[in-house]
Amino acid sequence: MLKTKKKLGQNFLKDSYYLEKISCAPSYKKDIVEIGAGGGSLTKILAQKALKHIYAVEIDKRFCSLLRKEFANSKKVSIICANILDVDLSQIGKKVDVIGNIPYYLSTKIISYLIASRNFIDTAYLTVQKEFAGKLCALAGDASYAYLSAALDFCADKEILFTIPKEAFSPRPRIDSCLMRIKFKRKYFLKNEKILWELLRIVFRERKKKIGNILNKFYPQFLWEDILAKEGIPSYFRPAKLTIGNYCALAKNIERFNVIFRDE
Repeated sequence: MLKTKKKLGQNFLKDSYYLEKISCAPSYKKDIVEIGAGGGSLTKILAQKALKHIYAVEIDKRFCSLLRKEFANSKKVSIICANILDVDLSQIGKKVDVIGNIPYYLSTKIISYLIASRNFIDTAYLTVQKEFAGKLCALAGDASYAYLSAALDFCADKEILFTIPKEAFSPRPRIDSCLMRIKFKRKYFLKNEKILWELLRIVFRERKKKIGNILNKFYPQFLWEDILAKEGIPSYFRPAKLTIGNYCALAKNIERFNVIFRDE
């Protein structure tokens, strides 16, 4: 087995029990994009069960060579040697399921990438560090509710399926992981989603401050004061107290008056 590269966050899942358990999560009704195929431990199981095609994405050229040899005669598996963040899922031509053990240092960027690519994804099954999954699945009002928690609430249903102990990986990480499922769906409608993303970015950037003070710093008072009142939100609430529905109401009003936020 090739030596792992710490700079790529390579902690490979080796436990056959959990590999099999993860492989049971997808429905196999759609093509599958695997993030970080590594040595192909999960890819092999997916290929045995796959009804359609598997696109195994791997950034490490050493493992890409191994994967190409391993699946040279397979018509079900294509190897893509690239950073997943550079892969254009629209080129596949239909919605896919995504599965993968994603490195901690890229977790936030990968979740943001999946949200941006959600029109081409049905469901994502991701092995992530347990603490990170807890933040993603946090509910409005929880102390850990943050930008990505709210962003996923806007466009997906999310849940933790099961815990994977750190002993199941090599090299062994410091904390346990878990498999989470993100089912993308249209839950709210906004003509201009960029307004919502900008709003979430600025309020959670100052998450310890009162929502009224944050909004007043960036937007005219008339734009948000009545909306908070209609939504039943006191201006002294912190950003984590508001639901994604509250933020959508604010975003719609910002869009209505065509106001550009004042970044100071």
